[in-house]
Amino acid sequence: MIHVTPLALTPAGGASPRRLATIALGLCPLAAGVSGCAERPAAPVTTTRDSAGIVIVESAAPAWPVGEGWTVDTAAVLDLTRTGEGPEHELFRVQDVLRLTDGSFAVALPTEIRLFSRSGEYIATVGREGEGPGEFLRLSRLVLLEPDSLIAYDYWQRRAMVYGPGLEVARVVRFDREHMRRESFDVLDDGFVFMESWPSVLVQDAPIGLVRMPLPVLRATRTGEIVDTVAIAAGSESVRLRTERGIADAMPAFGRDSHLAVHQGRIVLGDAVGLDYRVLGPTGEVERIVRASFDTTLPQDILEAERHARLGDDPSPTRIRFWEDLPIPADRPAYAELVVDATGAVWLKEHRGELVNRLSEDLHPWEVFSPEGVWLGPVALPANLTVFEIGADYVLGVFPDELDVEHVAILPLSRSPDSR
Repeated sequence: MIHVTPLALTPAGGASPRRLATIALGLCPLAAGVSGCAERPAAPVTTTRDSAGIVIVESAAPAWPVGEGWTVDTAAVLDLTRTGEGPEHELFRVQDVLRLTDGSFAVALPTEIRLFSRSGEYIATVGREGEGPGEFLRLSRLVLLEPDSLIAYDYWQRRAMVYGPGLEVARVVRFDREHMRRESFDVLDDGFVFMESWPSVLVQDAPIGLVRMPLPVLRATRTGEIVDTVAIAAGSESVRLRTERGIADAMPAFGRDSHLAVHQGRIVLGDAVGLDYRVLGPTGEVERIVRASFDTTLPQDILEAERHARLGDDPSPTRIRFWEDLPIPADRPAYAELVVDATGAVWLKEHRGELVNRLSEDLHPWEVFSPEGVWLGPVALPANLTVFEIGADYVLGVFPDELDVEHVAILPLSRSPDSR
């Protein structure tokens, strides 16, 4: 039987050399641009009201006092790159990681799944490159369909592989959609929910400049039939540029994106305009709207850090012109990632630039909201840590070291007893 379970943390050999002190990121601020906690009131200011059956939760300040709250120790208690030797422990382009009932790990690479024991020993590899049953072209997500069924989602082939308790292929689910997002895919009640990567009605004559195309969020049955559109997300921002070869799309500076997660049969959908998100029922009805007062002004030092990350130390004139052609917004997105943890708390990674988020080893704030939508405050994680799962007492993710070797690691999470 395959289940997810909280991890009972015990120190293990081969901890990451990137040992940092345990951090409580309630200290103001990490860098310019962090929300103004210097003037945080002594008591939290959160209001909850009902509007036509929708619960609206609004926070004017975090509930945690400055310097208090949850902490994550960045010294890994388990690192799958260091728990064994050989090519099986050489992990490259990790797409997702799932922790199973017995404490073992399933690690998704683009064309295979590697299984490791709870203590990090290599067990087996499932899948290979191809288009047949048990084969992948671009595996991107691992989720649970039910207690004994593991789902492996291949977005290039627009299909999901269903594995039984012995990790045999039980069936293949195909989705009749040409454009499916790489990461926005999950299990919802008796079926699936996912976000398309392109609007169902293409806008070919969009204007030059910054464009944000709304994206449908679709619900499908267990056999892949589309049931309905449960929501419309604001979508991803892109820049349309006029070049010598015609119109081209480019990644904007500080572009906004939409984020989707599922927890206990509810959809959490965020568009990153502000520090806010919506909680939807399985058929799309809005049940809760959560908002917090958060400064999204784009500081000059964060803008310069992103410019340097994109251009490098000695950029060519072409790259410089390309950057100068991008529209620079006055505001940045409130967050770059959204994760719902095992308790239902929502974690939003503060946005400090597309490349800075991925390349920096500095500590970076994630703003945390309680399951009820109360803004609790920031928790610090390494900026270059890609988070896959947050349990009751751990954070599971992957980060590159100075040699660009990828480390799948577990970091201990402490939820202070006085915090929510």
